[in-house]
Amino acid sequence: MRACAIKRLFHIEEALEAIARDIQTKSKALAGLRAEHGEYEKALDDVRAELLPEQARARTAVVREVKKVKKAEKALEAKEPELVEVDAQIKRSFSKLQKSQKITSISDGVVKSSGHA
Repeated sequence: MRACAIKRLFHIEEALEAIARDIQTKSKALAGLRAEHGEYEKALDDVRAELLPEQARARTAVVREVKKVKKAEKALEAKEPELVEVDAQIKRSFSKLQKSQKITSISDGVVKSSGHA
């Protein structure tokens, strides 16, 4: 029985040593991955630092353009009543022109038929 217990302890010890070696191997791999992750994080931070000013400039340019468009829209809205009035005047003038052309063509027809042309 004692030999069996010693044999079990030996196998347990071997298993513990194998597990310890596995843990050391994985620990070294983890350290390498952490170092690599740190390098990628630094590269990402560098890219972000380069892009932030460019993004800020682009955002500022977009905001300026939006303000210009809104200002132009307000100016058009302010002129809309004037445009409606001008449009109505144009329609009235066109209508008067058509009436005068009708009257002229009628009077021309009357003059031609009477022989005074």
